Amino acid sequence: MSRTMQAVVCVLLVAGLVWVSGCGGEKAKNTPADALKKAGQAELVGDKDAYLASVKVSPGSSDYVDAKMEERREIRAFVDAMVKAYGAEDATVKRVIAADSAPINEAAKHADKLEVITTDNIASADVEPLKVKVRFFREKGVWKVDMSKDMASRNLIGEAQTCRTGAAAFRKARGLIGKEGYTADKVMAALMAEMK
Repeated sequence: MSRTMQAVVCVLLVAGLVWVSGCGGEKAKNTPADALKKAGQAELVGDKDAYLASVKVSPGSSDYVDAKMEERREIRAFVDAMVKAYGAEDATVKRVIAADSAPINEAAKHADKLEVITTDNIASADVEPLKVKVRFFREKGVWKVDMSKDMASRNLIGEAQTCRTGAAAFRKARGLIGKEGYTADKVMAALMAEMK
């Protein structure tokens, strides 16, 4: 091989290495299981933008989604405050931590074991331990959890109000955390009273 050809090969190899390293390595995943994981994490922490990026919702559901995400943010703030004030080893706090979940997040825990059946832009999978079927929809090349049919069959106005009530209860109870005379048990009792 001539020196010129060797130089060209070296330049191409270096350019290829620079391109590969500049790509950040692994490509973002785009499978139904990945959509379920993203939706589960977004729902758990109340991240509306991430939730809507990974879930197909029904028309007219934005008020419900806003209320649900607000409730999830308040729950997370409550759990964090309980841990900070009383410690993760407190028996009541342990129960609070164990109970901190959301429906999509529960299904997402099984995402890696799903047997997804795909037909064009539609997919579904049974989440065996939970006895539920999760539906997916590919929108502009991106897989999303399809909640649109589920949402369309529910009373989202009532559920939005329930979420707002829950958010207010968690917010009020969080204000009691760490105050004199309020143990973790007393805070939980106050929370339960607010939820009635």
